[in-house]
Amino acid sequence: MNRIRSFAWVALISLLCAGLSPSVAAPARKDGPQAIRSDLKTEAAPGEETPTALPRVATATYDVHVYGGSAVGRLSQEYFNESGVDLEALFAARLPPGLEWTRLDVEADGALVTVETKTVEVHTPAPPKAHTRNGRSVRAVKKADAKPKPSLFATEPFELVAGGRLDLHTSFRMQLGVDGHTMRLELPALEETATREQPIPVKVMVTVHHPSPLFGVRSESHGLLSDFEGDRTIIEPVESYIQGNRPFVIDFALSSNDRANVISRVGAAKNGLRPVETVLNPPKNFEDTSVRAKQVLFVIDSSGSMSRQEKLVQARRAVLSCVEQLRPVDRFNIVDFDSRFSWMAPLPVDPTVFGVDETSRWLESLRADGGTHLLPALESAIEMQEDPDRHRIVIVVTDGILQDEKEALKLLDEKLGDARLFTVGTGPQLRQETLLRLAERGRGAAAFAGSASELESAVAELFASVSNPLGWDVTFDWGSAQVEEISPTHLPDLYSGRPVRVLAWVRGELPDSMGVRMTTSDGEERYNVALPPSVAP
Repeated sequence: MNRIRSFAWVALISLLCAGLSPSVAAPARKDGPQAIRSDLKTEAAPGEETPTALPRVATATYDVHVYGGSAVGRLSQEYFNESGVDLEALFAARLPPGLEWTRLDVEADGALVTVETKTVEVHTPAPPKAHTRNGRSVRAVKKADAKPKPSLFATEPFELVAGGRLDLHTSFRMQLGVDGHTMRLELPALEETATREQPIPVKVMVTVHHPSPLFGVRSESHGLLSDFEGDRTIIEPVESYIQGNRPFVIDFALSSNDRANVISRVGAAKNGLRPVETVLNPPKNFEDTSVRAKQVLFVIDSSGSMSRQEKLVQARRAVLSCVEQLRPVDRFNIVDFDSRFSWMAPLPVDPTVFGVDETSRWLESLRADGGTHLLPALESAIEMQEDPDRHRIVIVVTDGILQDEKEALKLLDEKLGDARLFTVGTGPQLRQETLLRLAERGRGAAAFAGSASELESAVAELFASVSNPLGWDVTFDWGSAQVEEISPTHLPDLYSGRPVRVLAWVRGELPDSMGVRMTTSDGEERYNVALPPSVAP
């Protein structure tokens, strides 16, 4: 037994030191995930001669189930002991970054074998840094700080009888990539440390749990067969087996809707709570009729500090450029504040009537002086005549310490209504936490300019991201599960340039699918997002 234990650790250490170096001719793509690297270390059992033929992977199978943006899968590797003698075996593997190992099952001749596993975190020194000496590039003698490598896991030794079959099942979970409406599942290539003349043959089956057919199912790497079966779509490569030295990549969309693609990712339970991240991704292309008309109220800080570094000049230019982008159906108004406040017009105006020239003249009349009292101007903006046909957006531009932060937060709790508050800040005296709190409470977002010269571009980028409202009043249906914590607390709206990201910590049994509702220009829209049945190790 001591010899076996020693063999196990020697094998494990050799795997760690070697880094599970690949032997397959075609390396994993640099722009995709690294390969799954695994190996079955074997030697003759006590009293047996060392065999000349050692087990190698005969075939491998990926069986992956996709729920929203989460994927849970199992990689099964099939070995045959054709050496003619009993062997002592040790299996070790490393999953690449992006894949999380949950368990390993060992099956010998159809029967489960109970084996213990060890997980080891490996650190290796980074390559020496290069530097220049006398015009020549040379390697530094001093080694760089050690960098972490992915965890490896390995089994305790177990018996593999002569002529026997061994199946190793590695369970894992991973997250899908998302680009607008398109989702990407990329299964890594497979590599063994032992030299192989031929790549491992791999069978692949991907089941996407979604109640309607997928859209745009395609692959850059393989031909596909896709079959919708009522509440799921099964995707397989055209070939019965594919070469394991190539990643298997599929792209698809859950919906052709021009409003949103809703996905959800579920993490492992911790202390009875499971993290559920939900993302509403706006489409890259959408119909103009899907965009709600808006009422935009610009709230500009004109206090004394805005005279420094031409911050007020930058704010004027920024607001004017935003006004130029408004549609004829939109309405806008501007208020400046210092110790007092004043409106450009008594009510929001039509951009085709009160145009850029009139707006520019009013902005040029502003002078920077006085203190920084936001509350009166903000309250006036929120209480300005509501327009149920338009999306109400309030944008605050400031550079100073607000003297009435607590009162402003209380105002938002009591009177925000259907308005949405966005903030843009700059300056050394600025308290970013204040603007973040105001924007979160106002169901909006905050942006910051690193310097006064960047204020115009910061306002322009924020405005561009919220110019096209597609959905608002977002709500979730968690079934019988209890939401202990959710961030952000006040759910934002969906704009063409700004996805909605929500992280909830949920206790209790998750439903098979989570309901998401939001209001659009065509009325209420509902989405059902499939959730994994279990994600605990």
